[in-house]
Amino acid sequence: NLQQLYDDQKLCDFTIKVDGKEFKVHKVVLASVSDYFRAMFDHDMIENQEDSTELKGLTEAGVGPLIGFFYYGTLRLNLGNIYDVMNAATFLQIIPAVNCCVQYLKNKLTFENAEYLLKIADLYSIPNLRSYYKKYILDNFLEYALTDQFLSLDSETLANYLSDDSLNTTSECMLLHLVLNWYNHDPDSRKKTARSVFEKIRFVVDGWPILYFAIHLEPFKSLPELKNLIDFADSCLTNHHTRFLTNDLMTRVRYPKKSLIQIGGKIKLTDSDFLDFPDVSLDSFEDSFRIAWHKNHYYHADLKRWLPLGASEIGEKRTCSGTLTEVNGNAVLCGGYIHKMDEFGDEESDVTDETWLFTASDCRLRPLPPMKHPREGHAAVFLNGCLYAIGGCDDFKLLCSVEKLSGENGKLSWSYVRPLSVSIEHHAAVVCKNKIYISGGFEQRDRESDKVWCYSPELNRWHKKKSMWEKRTSHGMVNINDVIYVMGGKNDTGILDTMETYNVETNTWTKLCTTLPWPTYKATTFVMGDKIWCVGGRMEMHINDPEELRSDRIEEYDPKEDTWSIMGRLPRKLDKPACCVLTLKLTSDGQFETDEIYPPEKQSLVHLFEWDELILLSVEDGWSMN
Repeated sequence: NLQQLYDDQKLCDFTIKVDGKEFKVHKVVLASVSDYFRAMFDHDMIENQEDSTELKGLTEAGVGPLIGFFYYGTLRLNLGNIYDVMNAATFLQIIPAVNCCVQYLKNKLTFENAEYLLKIADLYSIPNLRSYYKKYILDNFLEYALTDQFLSLDSETLANYLSDDSLNTTSECMLLHLVLNWYNHDPDSRKKTARSVFEKIRFVVDGWPILYFAIHLEPFKSLPELKNLIDFADSCLTNHHTRFLTNDLMTRVRYPKKSLIQIGGKIKLTDSDFLDFPDVSLDSFEDSFRIAWHKNHYYHADLKRWLPLGASEIGEKRTCSGTLTEVNGNAVLCGGYIHKMDEFGDEESDVTDETWLFTASDCRLRPLPPMKHPREGHAAVFLNGCLYAIGGCDDFKLLCSVEKLSGENGKLSWSYVRPLSVSIEHHAAVVCKNKIYISGGFEQRDRESDKVWCYSPELNRWHKKKSMWEKRTSHGMVNINDVIYVMGGKNDTGILDTMETYNVETNTWTKLCTTLPWPTYKATTFVMGDKIWCVGGRMEMHINDPEELRSDRIEEYDPKEDTWSIMGRLPRKLDKPACCVLTLKLTSDGQFETDEIYPPEKQSLVHLFEWDELILLSVEDGWSMN
């Protein structure tokens, strides 16, 4: 074999000279691994005629390991020769060796040698090494913050790190502690840029304790611009209407992935639910009665399992059929049915006008102003700082009214906008290019629609667009890269598995060959990353079988691959849960963490996160709490 021929130095037909040393090799081997040598041998160059070449500017330390790589497939690298080998591999255009050098640099990269290795990367135009190092810092930020390099960072670079959602930290409290160390390392030169750094800490996420800790320290005590940060965070915590109105880094939970949130829905009672519903009559359990569920969950994307969301019940009431819409990093639960037990253990339900803000930082529901009209079967979207509730019904009649939740100066209120020209329920809505598009639904209790309407907030007008290929109600509708997808639903022909896309520029619909895994309606659909998730709903396992089955599936559609795959399942089969995707603060085990960074006499503050309602009153010598 070639290795043996090289070891025995037999049939060598070319000589490489470098640094006064000669390497006798085979042309066919050089041409197979190096674009430089292949070009030399393909042309009538003088080196080809003389069967030798001298590689000036390269070193034996760089070329020698490459010769071994040619014949043995192993590239021997160390921090002493990496520069020379990288130089030779780049000059000789040996791409596999260059890739090995890049991977070696990544594997050996540490906070101590980063400056040296990054210079090599810059010299040979390896941009992905700098992005890799940034990721390395973000993944190991708490360790990085203990180095001298961290203390020497300029304000712009540190602010860039702190603004990244993927920065790995246990809490914002810990980040504040570390940034204070950085500031105190050179306070005189960092005063002017202090705000640009401290404003990247998400004070609102960690709540009152971090604010009280900050305002008693420099530079927050003396710099007015930092006092303004604390005042802003205080307004967000004091008045949760501000959380609806504010799209600010300080209020956003820091985590690189989003989680699926489930609130309420209806379940089929089983014997295992008896302790959760002690007031329900025994007949209801025997009859497999369907009842609104009081338990709420989130789906941990890393652990791939559901975890309890906490006590987010709305008092003694339970909810289903509401809409849950992401709003500036939080979510708004709007309308639907409110369920409660009467004195005889039977469930009562009423269409509600209630609106609630779910805050992602502490997983709590807080009341917002009620809608002007109770509604369920409606659609809700968020656009340009306003939440729109569109159509639906109030248990007596279908609605054409549209109202929006908006405000300023920390005050929210609902107001009517231009109504639809038809009353409609169980339709779908999505935002695309600063306009609202709705499709399908019931125009009467038994008449499905294929119509599409577009609302322009600037003009306060609805325009009719080209109709879908099929009539649909209770279907899914999402926007990915300004392409609108609709899928599933139901019409007079049965439950649908078909999908269509809509081009807003050309006003055209296109049927897709791909279908849902099962005919499905009343599913929740949304975008997770660059893919579509279809959650729950009702499905028909066989086209010829009229029996409808409730689904607990979580299906994912990849538009690029044009394929569906199953991602998981709901905690249990649910009817009409309120779902959306939000960024929650997650840990590897699904639990929340805090850091005890406060002085010993104030350690108990850390545990106050668990209080339901908390008011802190600062006093000169300690704490007072109501």
